[in-house]
Amino acid sequence: MARPAGDGDEPKLDWSPPEPWRDGFQRSNRQTRGPGPANRRSTSTGSMEEISRQRDNLRALSDKLDRVLESLLAARS
Repeated sequence: MARPAGDGDEPKLDWSPPEPWRDGFQRSNRQTRGPGPANRRSTSTGSMEEISRQRDNLRALSDKLDRVLESLLAARS
């Protein structure tokens, strides 16, 4: 009797490292990234022009995504 394809021949992809190794990895990541939010640039240091430009870019991107979604929905029906 032939076995169906994918009947245990392929390697398992849901591997997760042992807990102690994972904890050590997360600790080392925190050390290399610094203390966290204090390390990041806050919006108060950005110029108002930069914030306005980013907001406009986000609006334009949102509009483009809306048009793409509408065309995909129209093509689907």
